[in-house]
Amino acid sequence: MRNRYTTLLFDADGTLFDYDRAEREALLNTFKHFSVPHDEDEIVTGYRLINNELWRQFESGMISLPELRAERFARLFKSLGLDLDPHKFGEIYILKLGECSVLLPTAIELLEELKGKYRMALVTNGIAVVQRRRIKKAGLDRYFRLIVISEEIGYPKPDPLFFDITLKKLDNPDKDEVLIIGDSLTSDIAGGNLSGIDTCWFNPESKDNEGEFQSTYSIKKLLDLLTLL
Repeated sequence: MRNRYTTLLFDADGTLFDYDRAEREALLNTFKHFSVPHDEDEIVTGYRLINNELWRQFESGMISLPELRAERFARLFKSLGLDLDPHKFGEIYILKLGECSVLLPTAIELLEELKGKYRMALVTNGIAVVQRRRIKKAGLDRYFRLIVISEEIGYPKPDPLFFDITLKKLDNPDKDEVLIIGDSLTSDIAGGNLSGIDTCWFNPESKDNEGEFQSTYSIKKLLDLLTLL
């Protein structure tokens, strides 16, 4: 099994980036920007429930990215009884989120170990203006031959076309030599299943997988990936 893979496709948020921290900081800083009194835990908990559901709808093609960007705040404000413009709020939130580029522990250590040994791409469903800014700020661009953002190519993970386009840009490696590494069962693992590509589920909290999409491998720590390659 060792040395089977030549090409690694890494998810960004929740896999390399500490997205929970970035999301919380950006959200609370945006509320401060608009000088709106708020309960931090109530805001974050409510937002995440709404946002996660809308992203699942986006992955399924039920909602567009522009709709998602405003709708998540429209629903949040309605639940909190706040009279705020979701579009204006969303614009500031995007700016704040782009400033948050904290990586998960050992992310750089892992990439340093893999650099030059594998063909690597960063693949994300995130908003392009946010992701490009965060990736550059964190210095991740130096590790990846290719950065693919769903908004820029017109197809989100888990759509097989997302991965077809990605592999074409990587000179069409054999799918048997490709491994997708990500934390999302509904985008990364599902995308691999639908595209016939092996997957590695980054599952630091040891969650149960009772869904239809199953990973080839599962790891709790990023550096555990090295034992699979």
